[in-house]
Amino acid sequence: MEHASTLSGNIDVQGIVRILTLVVAFLPKPTSGAVRPAEVEFNDNRVAAGKVTNGVLTMRLEIRDALWNPEGEKGPKIPIEAFAEEGKPATNPGPMIRVVKGTRLRIFIRNLLTDHIVTVHGLNRDARGDREPIAIPAGAVREVNSESGSPGTYFYWATSTGVALDARWRRDSQLTGAVIVDPLADRNQSDRVFVLGHWYDEGDPKAVPPKPEREVWVINGKSWPHTERLQYPLGQEVRWRWINGTDKDHPLHLHGHYFRVIGVGEEAHWKFLPQDQQRWVVTENVRPAGTVLLSWTPERIGNWLFHCHNLFHVDPAQVLTAPASHSAHEAHDAANHMAGLVLGISVNSPAIAARRLAGSAHQLRLVIGERSERVGRLPGLGYRLAETETRGTNSPGIFRSPGPPIILTRGQPAEIIIDNQMGQSTSVHWHGIELESYYDGVPGWGGDGKQVTPSIQPGGTFTVRFTPPRAGTFMYHTHLNDYEQLSTGLYGPLIILDSGHHFDPQTEIVLMVGRGPDEETDPVLINGSASPPPLQLRVGKRYRFRIIQITPGNTVQMSLDTSDDVMRWRALAKDGAMLPHSLTVDIPAKLRALPGETYDFEFNPRKEGALRFTASVHNGKLRTELPVIVH
Repeated sequence: MEHASTLSGNIDVQGIVRILTLVVAFLPKPTSGAVRPAEVEFNDNRVAAGKVTNGVLTMRLEIRDALWNPEGEKGPKIPIEAFAEEGKPATNPGPMIRVVKGTRLRIFIRNLLTDHIVTVHGLNRDARGDREPIAIPAGAVREVNSESGSPGTYFYWATSTGVALDARWRRDSQLTGAVIVDPLADRNQSDRVFVLGHWYDEGDPKAVPPKPEREVWVINGKSWPHTERLQYPLGQEVRWRWINGTDKDHPLHLHGHYFRVIGVGEEAHWKFLPQDQQRWVVTENVRPAGTVLLSWTPERIGNWLFHCHNLFHVDPAQVLTAPASHSAHEAHDAANHMAGLVLGISVNSPAIAARRLAGSAHQLRLVIGERSERVGRLPGLGYRLAETETRGTNSPGIFRSPGPPIILTRGQPAEIIIDNQMGQSTSVHWHGIELESYYDGVPGWGGDGKQVTPSIQPGGTFTVRFTPPRAGTFMYHTHLNDYEQLSTGLYGPLIILDSGHHFDPQTEIVLMVGRGPDEETDPVLINGSASPPPLQLRVGKRYRFRIIQITPGNTVQMSLDTSDDVMRWRALAKDGAMLPHSLTVDIPAKLRALPGETYDFEFNPRKEGALRFTASVHNGKLRTELPVIVH
């Protein structure tokens, strides 16, 4: 090294090195672990993260800044925080942990955020089975060494803002990942795992220019129409695990088929339902931090939807990318008239003729038009039947909301001509009915590829044909420009009876609960009214209460009671399907119902007196009472 000063024309190399060392010393130092934000990759939860050796899962997680585009490659990129496996891209949802019962978890978590403590929940299991949170300072690493726990569907989540799960809205709102523990004897990994996510920015109306409110609802990190398109063969059982990492209820609804609820849980706890308690439904609510395992078998070819029935969570007005025009829903493209929590499903098979029982079709004409009443600034919409077999439910020429009850018979073909006399396009979805996809009522999506369900143009008609395979309580409602059309009146009850039975409106009590479009002030409507007339009952007579919840997006608390006491009724059915015998029991007459759900109860009044059926939202701040007089 003594010759260094004579190299390259006597340049003092050592002096230059010393000078550069001093310069570097005074340059701003990058924060330890800081990385340049990169785009997240979408995690379809098909591949488990980490490596299992000798019964121990070893996994290295990182929490990074990232950019997220839930509305496709051309959509806006949102800065978020995301989980990643070390050396791999960040993902949304976070890497899936999937192990068999008895596996031990050894997980190292590094916080690469520059200035936030991150608290991770759902991984560190204590002796009671609860999972203790782990606080990780910026740049630090923490180790989790824990048992995986009992078989079930769980999840882990994190916050960098120090809030609870139901308050994560912005940058840390996507820090959620699935934890699946399989039984030793039945490691069925052919099921699919879906994580629900929510991102929200309240905006700033005082900014210049004003910053609008923005909201995104996603399934496995994507919003419809960018969510995964699922394909299944006819007749093959499908199992789905749903994880709600958001702050809201999600009544998940399957078109054209029933599904069986196998298990329910939450972040750290799980319960497999006994066989005699597994109910068949078309709409199942997953509560905030809730999880559910369901099973169904495709029985009809064509395109189907699985979506949240809270219209705020599928509203195309919420998208970050503005539609091509203000009348995008008039394009009749399923990619335009829905957004958010929607999955598209295609069932493929060689064409199979629809099975119908012999008999003449029950023919009806359902006419859609404007009512004389307005709903806020919007015209009220409604239905009427040009023909009906039910007495006292139809006034010719007058449109009503709810629409008149459509009464059909199980096993008898029905042919319903839908006549649109409004000035806008519409559709009719037969909620809960097992029918052909083409008649299901989703414009631009329904059908089998050879024919696609059209919207019903102003002045146009569309003929629906189906044979109801079961008796029960169902509904019909719009499925185009959903929020505006449904909140202004386009819904009605659909009752399917067994052969030989007749609908008696005196004992078959239909209670359809809806609301208008103003989320803050519009009252709860019972059969279209905020002041419904009294219901007259007789002591000792049995009544069937058919309750239908079709508000745009509310959880409705209902009860049948006096000012001092809650009545009791017997649970009969959910979503038109009879409940298992073990669930058909007398229970307190209280109900928490979500949009898209129907319930049947039997009520036998024991003594005379004044009762009330109450429906309320917003923790009782808005409530409507139906007087019930027992003679």
